[in-house]
Amino acid sequence: MQASFLEAFFMKKNLLINIIVLALILMVLARITGALRLYAVSSYGTEPNLKYNTRFVGSNLISPKHMEFSYYQRKDDVFNLGDLTIVQRLIAMPGDVLECKKGEFYVNGKNVDDRLNLRRMYKLHETDYENHIKAIVDEDEGIIGIPLKSDSIAVTLNEDFVATTNVVIEKYLVENLENALPSDINIENLENEDWNVNSFGPIKMPEGKYFFLGDNRDNSMDSRYFGFVNEEDIKGTLLFQF
Repeated sequence: MQASFLEAFFMKKNLLINIIVLALILMVLARITGALRLYAVSSYGTEPNLKYNTRFVGSNLISPKHMEFSYYQRKDDVFNLGDLTIVQRLIAMPGDVLECKKGEFYVNGKNVDDRLNLRRMYKLHETDYENHIKAIVDEDEGIIGIPLKSDSIAVTLNEDFVATTNVVIEKYLVENLENALPSDINIENLENEDWNVNSFGPIKMPEGKYFFLGDNRDNSMDSRYFGFVNEEDIKGTLLFQF
């Protein structure tokens, strides 16, 4: 009976070891193949819906869909950091008609921004800023305030906050952004109109090209500045964040 007990014990122990080894092998394979990957958000560009330094699990087994967070690789030509993995919201896909009107984005004629709580740039009097907003800016490094002329401050705020505050705030579109659009977007400007990152289109998305945006619309480097993302550069879709 003692021998049978020991045999059963070691059988269970070996089974547990085998399960652990198999799990480790599967985890390594999942990471190598991209079936499951763990990332951290390294910028404020996706706030307020995907916070800076948030961890998330993604997978290349799920195809990217409109308005979902996906991640892609892009070579950094500014600081020579090599290939960067960037997570942003997928706005437009091949065949879509994309247009931007005064900072609002439309896909196939429908406003895709009105269903989101975005962070945008707003303008208010410096007195209201000091009394009601400055404390928020001081507490959150992802919110920026910029002095303007005429005793005004431009500050990035969440739309849900702006909708509920009693402070007089108006939407502020950054000026002097002419010629800021990348060539692969501006090439569609057949009438040579005055396109910029806050007003362009409509354009039809080319085959194999995708348009990504950060939810922090006035503090995000995205397709408005470096152009469309190639299909082969998209590495996966966000499954969940924690």
